[in-house]
This record gives sequence, C-alpha cells and structure tokens, in this order.
Amino acid sequence: MTTTEKLSFTTTSLQNVIISNESDSIYYDVKTWEEDPGLTKVQKLNAKTQLYDLVAELENANGRPVAVRFQGGNETVRVEEWLKMENIERNRWGTWDGKVSFTGSNGEVYAWSVKDGVLHVSAVIFWKSGGLKEICIKLMREGTTSEKPLAVFRPYQRWMYVLSITEAPSIDVVPEALEILDALIVSFLVTEGTRRGYFY
Repeated sequence: MTTTEKLSFTTTSLQNVIISNESDSIYYDVKTWEEDPGLTKVQKLNAKTQLYDLVAELENANGRPVAVRFQGGNETVRVEEWLKMENIERNRWGTWDGKVSFTGSNGEVYAWSVKDGVLHVSAVIFWKSGGLKEICIKLMREGTTSEKPLAVFRPYQRWMYVLSITEAPSIDVVPEALEILDALIVSFLVTEGTRRGYFY
C-alpha cells in the first residue's frame, strides 16, 4: 500500500496560504503583499538551512494570475503558454470547463480537468455524505493507462455546510509525484485561481 503525503492549507485563499505536511518537512509559503498585489511569491522552506527558497513568482492582474516565473528561469511566461488549456468554455457563473495540462521538469505531461466548474480529471468523483455531494479534485499523468491519481485535492468542509470550517483544504500526494511537487503546487494555484476567476 502506497502512503500518501497529506499537505494541508491554512486558509481557503490562494494568495496568502501555507501548504505543509504534518511534520513541516514539506512547507510552502504563498504570499501576496498588500503593498504589491500584482506579485505573489511561492517559497519553500529548506529543511537544512531553515531559510526560504523561491519556487516561483506569479504576476496578478485583476485578482488572478496571468504570468509565472520559476526560480532559475529568467523569463516570465504567460499562464496560457505554460498551462495548455483545451476545450475551455465559460459557463454562466463565470467559471469554466475544459482540460489544463503542463509539462513537468521531468518531461512528463500532467493534466487537471475541469467540468461543471469543478477541477478534476476525466470524470467528477462524488462521495455521498449526508445526502450532499463532496467533490474530489485530481491530477493525473497524461499518456498512461493508470487511473490512479498523483494528487487529490480535498476542498474545505463546513459544519452542516453553513457554519465554520471543520476541515481545512488539503492535497494528498503520492510518493512518485513528489519529484514534481513544485510544479504541482504552482499549477494547482494558477489553475484553481483561473477557474475561480480570482485569487483570494
């Protein structure tokens, strides 16, 4: 049985959030300063030095990401150049449906899919909970026959779906996806921010 790494989000915001595992050996700090709302920095805590390493910078316009620059790269790449969007259709609520793929540093292609305004892969997965639907969001490797997701995003849960949050959002990541974790985190932030139509 493969053990997954659970990465928890401290807030539902995509522009000011910490994403980490229980031991903090994986620790991402996503921050947008009030003084400069056009720039979001994604940093990872280096476990050896206890200092932050820059992973990526996101340029924002109108509250959503429009371009990304990865550490080590001198170029800023527009979101639509880095994330290949196929069959994108806006619905009446302003969210969109379609497929978003990116190439990891290992040369493999990975894809998020969005249907009915919900981020997932291939098909919506529903679990029944008290008669209401809970949505599970997945990342898959393209070009393989495996239906096993590399990452599963679980949105926050509210007590009785109305009151305070009882369970923070999280991403479960399988060990083979840890090699592309930086790109996975950044692609999730950008894809979900674009899907929502805002980055808050």
